[in-house]
Amino acid sequence: MCIFVQKNPSIICPILNLTIYVNQSEQFNLPEKLPPDEKFGDNDHKPLKDIYNRLDKLTDSAIERQELARILSEMYDYSRAQFLREELSMKKMNYPEFASHKKLHMVFIYTVAMYNVNFSNGKPPEIREILNFIAQWWNNHILIADIAVEHFNITSKQLVESHTPRY
Repeated sequence: MCIFVQKNPSIICPILNLTIYVNQSEQFNLPEKLPPDEKFGDNDHKPLKDIYNRLDKLTDSAIERQELARILSEMYDYSRAQFLREELSMKKMNYPEFASHKKLHMVFIYTVAMYNVNFSNGKPPEIREILNFIAQWWNNHILIADIAVEHFNITSKQLVESHTPRY
């Protein structure tokens, strides 16, 4: 199972032989607007935002086991579908950091899978833990790593266009 270490903010995932150092913020706010690109915009990450908001509402009320199960399942399904789309796009653009970016996706999927396994074994994860995990993913992956991919995509397209002969 991947572990989040508070003292030296990192995610350690021994099975995947991976350690990710993260910037931990004290307060987390999901931005209302995501970067203004159709491919990268609201449609790609809106489901994760919705999951976060639904989980946040659960902390204010009694935890409903069925709703938590539904959210964890949606989180897993979302990550598998979203990451597949992202990875296909990165391959198509020959993104040079594809392998390391994909490892980050694997950590997310594994962590969510373990939330589901623990839930099934009668040890549901703390809502606050899941919220923190999503918040850190948003701040350290979506707003940094995914934007780097999009920047590479835009830059490489501009580079190709500038070197394309016009007759």
